[in-house]
Amino acid sequence: MTFGQKIKTRREELGYTQAELAKRVHTTQPYVSRLERGWFNP
Repeated sequence: MTFGQKIKTRREELGYTQAELAKRVHTTQPYVSRLERGWFNP
């Protein structure tokens, strides 16, 4: 499982949207999306 897949799985377990997760971790929704798709690594 990739890092992005782990983020997505956990986000869905918690019931968060990408926008909600982004707000909680002080980033943007597009960045969360790109992380989940594997475009970026933090």
